Amino acid sequence: MFRARHILALGCGAVVFGTLIGAGTGVAASWGTSQTIASAAIMSGLIWLFAVLLGVQTLVLGTGFAVDRLGPGVLASSMARMLVALLVGVVVYFLVRPEGHTYWTCFLSAGLLALTTEASWAVRTINAATRETGAIKHGAA
Repeated sequence: MFRARHILALGCGAVVFGTLIGAGTGVAASWGTSQTIASAAIMSGLIWLFAVLLGVQTLVLGTGFAVDRLGPGVLASSMARMLVALLVGVVVYFLVRPEGHTYWTCFLSAGLLALTTEASWAVRTINAATRETGAIKHGAA
C-alpha cells in the first residue's frame, strides 16, 4: 500500500544515518574540530531533511496515491529533491563556508542513502501492489 508516511520516515532515517556516517568520517579523519564537524554535518543534514520533505510532497502530488503512477512519481520526486538539495547545498556552502570535507561527505552520503531507500521502497511497493491485484501472469518475462 502506498503510504506517504512510510517513505517520509524511511527518507528522514536515511538522511540522519548518512549524516552520522559523514560526521563519523570527519571525526576519524580529523578534518576539523568537533564544533566545525558538527556544524557542517548539521547543515548538510538539515538541507537533506528539507529536500526529503519536498520529495515526498512531490511524490504525493504527482501520483495521487495511485500505485500505477508510482514509478514516474518516484522519478519526479527524486529529481526535485536532488536539484533543490544541490542548489541549496551549494548556496549554503559558499555563504556560510562550513568545513568542506565533512560538509560534502555528509551531504553526499545522506543523499545517496535517501535515494537508495526511496528506490527500494518504491520497488517493494510496486511489487506488493502487483501481487495484490494479481497482475503477475505466469510465464510472462
